[in-house]
Amino acid sequence: MTHPGKDGFWVFDNASSHAAYPADALLTSRMCVGESCGKTASLVMRDTEFVNAAGETVQQKMVRLLPKKNKDTGATEMVKQNIGLNMALKERGLWGSDLERNGRCTKAKGVKGPACSLSDPRCCAAKVQVACSWPAFALY
Repeated sequence: MTHPGKDGFWVFDNASSHAAYPADALLTSRMCVGESCGKTASLVMRDTEFVNAAGETVQQKMVRLLPKKNKDTGATEMVKQNIGLNMALKERGLWGSDLERNGRCTKAKGVKGPACSLSDPRCCAAKVQVACSWPAFALY
């Protein structure tokens, strides 16, 4: 022992792994805030599951056939789309009027530190999704 009678404290950041998510990872930064993302799902997210208020495990499909209005014809057609934070949270019983105003926290230019409020667990829809889904979802 180099320092007898002393305690050690190590902190590891693993910074190189921050961007090491698979293509189908459930990242809130890849989700739109609305019901659906409105475009064909090019970044297909994997399905997940959650435990509802009754204690039952519920499967959640992250990619679905959802209605989309064709810009050229005006007709509504069903296309494969990722669901948005709004729909994901509604299905989990977590969407509330407090989230209507803020889908995702953003930093002011030049501000350092996290965009989300550290003291408000419902500062934005993205934070609620992560907090109630961990480890299934990641914030960024």
